[in-house]
Amino acid sequence: MPTDEQLKVIGEITVDFSHLENVIRLAISYLCGFESDKLYILLAPLSFRNLVSVFSNLVEENYSEDTSKLADLRGLVKNLGPIEEKRDAVTHSAWVRLATGKAFRFKIPRGQKKGRFQPVGEAVDIEALRAVDDRIQQLGLRVAALVAELSEAAEKKGKGPSSA
Repeated sequence: MPTDEQLKVIGEITVDFSHLENVIRLAISYLCGFESDKLYILLAPLSFRNLVSVFSNLVEENYSEDTSKLADLRGLVKNLGPIEEKRDAVTHSAWVRLATGKAFRFKIPRGQKKGRFQPVGEAVDIEALRAVDDRIQQLGLRVAALVAELSEAAEKKGKGPSSA
């Protein structure tokens, strides 16, 4: 079993990624211009990859005239897929403590498309786990900043989730 500190960071990765997913859902509601239970019913079954696709398409639609903002948001979207892969590697692995103080991550991949079946294993130090969590938090803050911006704009127009 990993150390308490390692388990804490693995848990933080899980919680912070859930927060990232939820702020993306909220951003989608603002980019659509409304919030309702029906919208969240539509978004609930979507995988993270599909949420990012919806978010990306709405960003393209809403910011097509603002090339600077669009470029910034495209950069944000581009970073969402890789962080999901890192989160998946953490949350879908079995973990054991090594004598070196590192944790060993072991995963049996599903749906391997090419070559011989290969389980994945690697020694991971606490700093690498923290780096994944820090990146998830950074991306969550960037999406949350967009939500705040959209919320403020919606309030000025008298629209958006708070007035739906």
